[in-house]
Amino acid sequence: MKNIELAAVQERFADVVWENEPIASGDLVKVCEK
Repeated sequence: MKNIELAAVQERFADVVWENEPIASGDLVKVCEK
């Protein structure tokens, strides 16, 4: 598998998704607003 390098913002967003999964997109927006 090819290694993918993420920028800091992309990595933080991925962390938020993983920390809160499963999460609906509307709920994800609310979490990201914090």
